[in-house]
Amino acid sequence: MPPLEPCAQPSVSHLKVWEMQVVGGSQVPANGSPLRKYDGGYEMYVEWTLNGGEAYGTANTPLNNMGQYANGADPLKNVVDLSKGDGITLEYSSTGSAYLQLRTAAVPHGGDHFKADLPATNGQLQTIKLLYADFRRPGGNTPPGNDILSGMFSLTFVGSATTKLTLRQIRTPGFTPPCN
Repeated sequence: MPPLEPCAQPSVSHLKVWEMQVVGGSQVPANGSPLRKYDGGYEMYVEWTLNGGEAYGTANTPLNNMGQYANGADPLKNVVDLSKGDGITLEYSSTGSAYLQLRTAAVPHGGDHFKADLPATNGQLQTIKLLYADFRRPGGNTPPGNDILSGMFSLTFVGSATTKLTLRQIRTPGFTPPCN
């Protein structure tokens, strides 16, 4: 998968804003940007060390590069339409249990999000496509429809166990995040 033309500022597939959180553990980096340089550009890298069954870590990236916490952005004014594609392609590695959440502008927080598991890769980079048809809400049986996909705010990568997560590319057909 060829990378997008890079932005002037560090980013992963034009995604520059990363809002990080850990509950019930620690993360590296402990604060600041999780973006780091590698030979081909920038990657998002985080290590979560989690303690207990309710612990988790999140790396939330607003699709319009306007973070609710980083920029004071109103999610309802930063809606992105992902309904033109059939899924999300990722180049990533993970050493533990992780998943991806699709977060809407109407409900950007609170846990009631569509999610799909990210298979652990033993730290080896892999490229996968997660079809929107495979995403489900907790306890739900229905994938997100176009009405949901047309109202997206962010993607949230969640570590549900101690893990090292690296993201090199995130591609959504029909939408490219702005560099501005």
